[in-house]
Amino acid sequence: MKQKVQQIKMNGGKEKLDMEAKILKNNSEQAANKFKEFKKSLADEEQFDNTMRAKYGNKWKRQPSSLINRGYYNEI
Repeated sequence: MKQKVQQIKMNGGKEKLDMEAKILKNNSEQAANKFKEFKKSLADEEQFDNTMRAKYGNKWKRQPSSLINRGYYNEI
């Protein structure tokens, strides 16, 4: 245990550990925000697809977004 404490002190001590914890928290928040943005992009795209499908009916030939994106929604 004493060796571990010495190792921590040699590597910057409590300040270094605090800084690392702050960086990890910031990275976690950034990742969560990116997931929210991604989900919103998928929802926006699906809404657009539904609007075009309603407007053009059978002329709107692309595969429905709900089929393409369902794997992402199940994982997020």
